[in-house]
Amino acid sequence: MIPAPEYIFPDALPAWHRITSSLDRRGEWKSKYRILAYMAATQCAAYCSGVSIAQQRRKFGLEPHCERDKVTEECRQLARLMLSDMCYLPLARVPVALLDAEGHDIDLIDICGPLTEADK
Repeated sequence: MIPAPEYIFPDALPAWHRITSSLDRRGEWKSKYRILAYMAATQCAAYCSGVSIAQQRRKFGLEPHCERDKVTEECRQLARLMLSDMCYLPLARVPVALLDAEGHDIDLIDICGPLTEADK
């Protein structure tokens, strides 16, 4: 397992480990990807945080927060581009995302999910 930078946000750790482990297993990890993997993991975590906040707002019957939703979407797009730059996600998949029933990006939600024994 490629060690995470000590300054990484805790919410970004699952994404870091999935991104770096996947690239390492395929023999595609390059040390120059370290900062990009950190940034992509952070964007994935920011997207998932924005999704979580939006779900809580709906749960309590609050109106959507347009500016936060816009930032969440920008995080999603940026994360997908960064993942493509490292060959984690095929370039053709950057603009085409699988969405769940609520319209959330399944790839990014999966990357940020809790780590399992298989991920370690």
